[in-house]
Amino acid sequence: MKRNIISALLLCGCVGWAQAQITEFDAMAAAKTDLNGTARYMGMAGAFGALGGDVSAIKDNPAGLGIYRSSEVTATFGFRTQNTASNWNGSTDSDGRFKFTFDNVAAVTAFPTWAGRNGGSGLLQSNWSLSYNRLKSFNRRMRVGANGLGSSMTDYLAGFTNGLTPYDLTYVNNETEYYDPFESADIPWLSTMAYETFLINNISGTDPATGATVDTDQWASALFEGETVNSNYYLEESGGISEFAVSWGGNISNVVYLGATLNFQSVNYRMTSRYAEDFGMGTELGEGFTLDNNIRTSGLGINGNFGIIVRPVDFLRIGLAYKTPMRYNLTTTNDGEMYSTMLTDGSVRIAEGEGSLQDYNSAPASENQYDYEIHVPGKLTVSAAWIIGKKAIVSADFGYTNYRNLKMYDMENAYYYDEYNDAIRETFSNAYEVNVGAEYRITDHVSARLGYALETATMKQSAIKIPQLNTARTDLEYFRNRGTNYITAGLGYRGNVWYIDAAFVYSDLHEDFIPYNTLDSDPATLHTRHYNVVATIGFRF
Repeated sequence: MKRNIISALLLCGCVGWAQAQITEFDAMAAAKTDLNGTARYMGMAGAFGALGGDVSAIKDNPAGLGIYRSSEVTATFGFRTQNTASNWNGSTDSDGRFKFTFDNVAAVTAFPTWAGRNGGSGLLQSNWSLSYNRLKSFNRRMRVGANGLGSSMTDYLAGFTNGLTPYDLTYVNNETEYYDPFESADIPWLSTMAYETFLINNISGTDPATGATVDTDQWASALFEGETVNSNYYLEESGGISEFAVSWGGNISNVVYLGATLNFQSVNYRMTSRYAEDFGMGTELGEGFTLDNNIRTSGLGINGNFGIIVRPVDFLRIGLAYKTPMRYNLTTTNDGEMYSTMLTDGSVRIAEGEGSLQDYNSAPASENQYDYEIHVPGKLTVSAAWIIGKKAIVSADFGYTNYRNLKMYDMENAYYYDEYNDAIRETFSNAYEVNVGAEYRITDHVSARLGYALETATMKQSAIKIPQLNTARTDLEYFRNRGTNYITAGLGYRGNVWYIDAAFVYSDLHEDFIPYNTLDSDPATLHTRHYNVVATIGFRF
C-alpha cells in the first residue's frame, strides 16, 4: 500500500538537482593512482625516479628522458585478475573479475646537439616524447554480507529524517498547491525514498490545543525492538584514468639531466551498487528492502612534471621530481532507486502471523547531473640508483603527497564545498610511497628483476561520510583506504634493435567498508588483490 503516488515526471527521473554534490571520498578516488607502466618499470616496482631510460619513468621524473641516446617506440599490454575478499561480522565472501589491459604506448625521439655529435660539453641531448599511460584501473567486483546484525540502515534513515514532517516528504499536486520534495534543497531524497517504501514511520503527537493526534517531525525505523537484519552489498566498478603526455628531456655533459612534462588526463568511472537487508521477523515471507545506485563520472585534468637527475659519479644517480597539482573538471551523474517488501496494515508494519497481506513498495528513481572541480595536491619524489658494474642496478624512490591539501569546488558557487574541504583537512593524511627495485643482468641479453612498493593510508581511520540535507545522492556507503603493498618480478631480453620484457605484479589494497554510519557494528574489512601479467615490446633506432 503506497503512500501518495509521486508524479510521472519523477518516475521518469529528474535532472538538475539544485545543489547535488559529491563527497571527499569521490575526490580521493580520482586523486589516487596505481603502479602501472612498462613491464621493466613494473618488474622493478616503479623505482625509476633516478634511473630514467624508460618511457614510464618519464611520468615520475621527466629528467629520465635525457638519458636516452637513441629513439624508441614501445607498447605494453597484458591481463589483470582482481579478487576482493571481505569479512563482515564474521561472515566472509569474495568476488572478482578478469580483464585484458592496454597499459602504455610511447614514442621517444632522441636529438643529439652539435656539442653531442662533436664530443663537446654542455647540452648534449635534446629529447622529446609522446606517451599514453593507463594510470589507474577502477575495474572491480565485490560482495560483502553479514547475518544477524543488530543495526539497520532504517535506523540511520529515521535519525537522518528527524526534523522533517510527512508533508515535507510527500508530493502534492492539486488545484490549490504544488509541492515537489525532489526540487527542494532542504529535503534529502533518501528520506523521501524511505518514507515512500514504509521503512520509516512518523512518531505521532498530540495537539495541546485540540487534543487531536498530529504528525511530528520525529521518525522511527519500521523494525521492531530487538529485530536483527541480514545485510548484503554488491559493487561493480569500471573505467580508469588515462594520461597523455608531451615531454622534453636534456642531457648536460652526462652529469645533469633535466626534464619537463605537460600531462592531460582523462577520467572515466562507472559504478553500480546494491545494498539489501532482510528483516529478521519476516524472513520467511521475504521482508526487506533494496537500495540501488548508479554513478557515472567523466572529465579532464591537466598538470605538469619537472625533474632533475644528477650523476656525481658513474655508479650513482640522484633524482628529484615534483608533480604539480592536478586540476580536474568533472561531471557526475547519479541515480538511485529503493523498493521494499513489507507486511503492512494500512501504513504500519505489523508482526508476522497477524494475517496481513504482503505489500511491494517502491520509490521513484531519480537522476542528477552536476559539474565540479577537484584540485589534487602535488607530489614530491626523491630517488637514488646504484649501478653495480655492468651486472646489476639497485634503485629506490620515496614519494610524498599531502592529501589534506586536496580541494573541491563547485563550478558556480565557490563556497559550496567549504565544509567538505574542512573535513578533508581533518580526516585525510600525509601519504608516503616507497618503491625499491633491483635488476640483475644474467647474460649480455637477459635480465631478471624484483621489486617491492608500499603506499601508506591516504586518510585517517576516523574518516566518515556524512550526507547533507541538500543532497540527492542516495549512496551511503564508503571505503577507508588503509594502504597498498606491491610485490613484483620480471624478465627482459635485449637485442640490438628490439627488446621484450615481461612482469608479474601482485598488489594488496586494504580497506574498511562502511555501508552507512553506525556505531552498532564494526566495519567490514576488505582485501582487494590484483594479479597483473604484462608484456612490453619496443624498438630502438
